[in-house]
Amino acid sequence: ERYLQWVYGIAAVNESPLIGIGYVVYERAEWMSWSTDSFWLFWTVTLGYPATAFLVGAVAFLGYRMAVHKVPDEFPVARIFKVSWLITLLSLCISAITVHFWGMMHVHLFFMIGAGMWLLDLRKPKEKQF
Repeated sequence: ERYLQWVYGIAAVNESPLIGIGYVVYERAEWMSWSTDSFWLFWTVTLGYPATAFLVGAVAFLGYRMAVHKVPDEFPVARIFKVSWLITLLSLCISAITVHFWGMMHVHLFFMIGAGMWLLDLRKPKEKQF
């Protein structure tokens, strides 16, 4: 059924590729369930190819920036955070191909993106001036 969700979903988004079809349930075989079991497919059908491309691009760019980011020597534990963040984000993106994130998992994905931005902004602390 997941393969058919992709077939019907891509057909639906191709009818309106720039803005998607919104939150309308797209046409599919009558025996199929109404849910979309893919995070990426759901957002592509709902908002179109550009929205998904921007999200995928942002995650890929952030992952690349994190991979090449040099962690300051003052924060040795941040190296562990960096590797853990990369593994977590990669596993979330892979699982998003086969499942849709509902509720807190959806929030968790965007929290991880924000946490990555925070880690990239890690700097040497300024000395106190009195």
